[in-house]
Formats: sequence, C-alpha cells, structure tokens
Amino acid sequence: MARFWRKKGEGLILTGKGSINLPAGRRVHVMVAIAHGKGVIVAIPQEKMNRKFFANFIKNNFNICYTKAGPKHGGKRLFMIDNDHLQSSKAAMNALRSVESELLKIPARSPDLNPIENIFHSVKSIFCEEAITKRIEAEDFSQFQERVVCALNSIPNDVIDKTIYRKFSRRRTLTY
Repeated sequence: MARFWRKKGEGLILTGKGSINLPAGRRVHVMVAIAHGKGVIVAIPQEKMNRKFFANFIKNNFNICYTKAGPKHGGKRLFMIDNDHLQSSKAAMNALRSVESELLKIPARSPDLNPIENIFHSVKSIFCEEAITKRIEAEDFSQFQERVVCALNSIPNDVIDKTIYRKFSRRRTLTY
C-alpha cells in the first residue's frame, strides 16, 4: 500500500491491513456507490464478501442508492461492474434485474475504465497522509474500518464528478 521511505524501526509502518499484527491480515471490504453531482452516496463496510451477500446488498440497498442518485434516465438506471466473479454471479444478475438496473460491464482488470478505482486511489493517498500527520502507529480493526469510510466520505463531489466525466469520455473514445 505504501512506500517504506524510512529506515526499519524508524517511525510509521504503513500497511494495507487493519494492523500488521492481526491474524491473516483481515481486509476491509467497502461497498461504495458514487453518483455524478452527489459524490459518495453509500459507503458500507463489510468484513466478508461473497455472492450471496452481494445479491442481498443489491436487493436491500440499490433502491436507496438510486433514490439518492436522482431520477431515472430513459427508464433505467446504469450500474457498472468490472466482471468480478462476485458481482457477475447469477444471483447478482437476478437481483439487478429485480431493481430495474441497466448493467454496464467493463473488462476485468481494467482500472483505467472504472471511475471508482481512481476514487480508491484518492482514498489511499488521504489515508497515508492522515497516518503520517496523526502519527498513527497502530489501530484496531474497527478504527481502521472507520478511517476508510471517513476517507471515502471526505472526497469532494467535484473530484468525483471530474473522475466520472474523464472515465466516460475515455470509454466513448475507445468504443467508437
């Protein structure tokens, strides 16, 4: 997650895990929805991620997300996924149909076409900077999770809008 620019044992050790001492390097999974003009509309942390959870997340949260995002355009709502096996499961596809979503699939491992990847990069930068300024040397998993969600929610709407615009204009260029 970060560069080790200090000598070993000299200051902070930044890692992508909740704490370097946690067993098995627990991960924070955050379900994030962004919308043009609205910014981050949902940031829900989840410790375990699987197909069933994702399908239930769609059924339980997408209508709320879409309400926050604004009115439908052309009778449908656009939802973008990157062909992650959890997101493209049969259960997830059925759940998407039930909430009247139009699915926009992009190739797997193509962060240059997915706006949320740039947002995650911004969060990582905020995160590293915060760890240095606040001199955070250790934190428990819940503190780490809370910092991730706060970092996501602190990204200004105009940054998200520019990111979405750039990604979709790049996608249009590649498609035509």
